[in-house]
Formats: sequence, structure tokens, C-alpha cells
Amino acid sequence: MLIVLYEDLVHADFEPVPLMRLSERNAGLSSFILWDHDGSISSTLPSGRKHDDPVRELTWFEARMWTWSWYIQTKLLRGELYEALDGLQYIRNNVLFSLLARHRGELATGARRAEQRLGSWADRFAVTVPDMTRPSILTALRETMRLYADLADPLLAQHDVDRADGARAVVLTALDAGLSWRPGAK
Repeated sequence: MLIVLYEDLVHADFEPVPLMRLSERNAGLSSFILWDHDGSISSTLPSGRKHDDPVRELTWFEARMWTWSWYIQTKLLRGELYEALDGLQYIRNNVLFSLLARHRGELATGARRAEQRLGSWADRFAVTVPDMTRPSILTALRETMRLYADLADPLLAQHDVDRADGARAVVLTALDAGLSWRPGAK
């Protein structure tokens, strides 16, 4: 990718891609040809959004969320705050914003322009951003998992995707124990 930054801070991103991958690379958004001297490019552009498979995406999320939650909690237990913060950010960008977009019937774009799309979910997302302390990060993790369940569960049911109830139960029990969790404790 080539990003050109002009003196007035206007920038343009240029990324050469094969025509047949344009809609995939451009997340299905409209593409514009600025110059096509003989019409050959416009006539070969793929149209439409790449195939959307909600079952596959939801199954993938549900199979991983509980492991990711536990991973973040283990980082907290070890005092690895930056790693825990990275994990929360990953979930917010790659899972929560995607689920929100699916609820809204939109394409997922991560955190890009999220503030304009959050609507009534704004306060719920805000509490997933912690301060740089273990208790704050633990609270954000708990809220992240609650928000995940509130966004994912209706979609899982709608698309007949099984919940990982066993993993949920174990991880939520550990989250309830929080920073005092110890191996073998019940």
C-alpha cells in the first residue's frame, strides 16, 4: 500500500489489487474507476459484496471468545497489563464491532467511525475501555464478555449456532473469582 500525504495533510491511500479481488479487498464497498481509456477495466469489475456467511462467523466467534477471555484474565493475574489491554482491544475491534454491524445490517469496519454507529450501545462499549489498573481491566473484561453475550446470543439463536455453554460456565466462574482466582478453586 502506498499512502501519499500532502502538505495540507490531505492523504490518499493507493493499493494495487487484481481486479477480481477488488470487492473482497474493499470489503464490498463501492469502487470507482477514475480513468479507463477504453472501458476494459469497468467491464471486468466484480460486483457486489463477497458472500456473507453469518453461521461461519458466529461459530468462529463462539468457539474462541471464552478462550480469549481466559487468556486475558491470565495476563491480569500475572500483572501483564499491556497484553491484557491488547486482548481487550482485539475483541472489541474484531468481534464486538462486527456483531454490532451485523445487528445493524451493515458491513463490519472494526473501530472505524464506531462512534457514529454505536447508538444506544455507546455506554456499553465505553465500559470495555479500562484504565491502566488490574481492577479496571478486570471490570472491562467482565463487561466485554457481557456485551459479547448480549450481542451474540440473539444472533446465535437466529442462525441456529450452538452456544459453547460448557466453556462459558467455566470461564464465567473464573471471571466471578476475578483477581483472587486460584487453580483448583471452585
